[in-house]
Amino acid sequence: GGALDYRDSGVFLSLMESQNERVRCEAWRLVKPLVERGVLLNVLVKTRKDSFLELLTSPDEGVRSKAWGVASDLIDLGVVAPHEARLRKCHFIKLLESTDLITRWYAWSNTLNLIRRGVVAREEVEQKVAYFLELLESGNVLVSCLALRDAKALLDSGLLKWGEVQDVWGYVEDLCRRGGLLV
Repeated sequence: GGALDYRDSGVFLSLMESQNERVRCEAWRLVKPLVERGVLLNVLVKTRKDSFLELLTSPDEGVRSKAWGVASDLIDLGVVAPHEARLRKCHFIKLLESTDLITRWYAWSNTLNLIRRGVVAREEVEQKVAYFLELLESGNVLVSCLALRDAKALLDSGLLKWGEVQDVWGYVEDLCRRGGLLV
């Protein structure tokens, strides 16, 4: 019942290749901290990267969204090369306009990381900004407040323009304050 160490890596490595995409995705979400703690060897993780890359194109939007959320960490670890993710970026771009608001928000929350790593281009994301604005105006308190938090970083990056959000900013801030979610 103690802490994980390298002797536990065999079971974990097998979970990273699970046929169940949700199990596999959850395993990959833990790779970075486990590599950093010495539980997993980066070289062993790299040999399984195809199991991760498949998740980036999953037909299950929830799995695909979470996988794209992990992509930046795996690029930073040298497990996945930016061009390998870039080859699959159309599957990420579709998430930016998902009808599921939480999935869409999660994709938007990862855009700046993927732009910085050269996986997606600013222009590709800028074309979809109207879908981000819908998150702010959704009327769903949680989604609107999460989007408001991310809007600040998107404004700082220049991806979002103040003129696009100024009309709803005060309303969303008030909504979040009343919901106890002001960020």
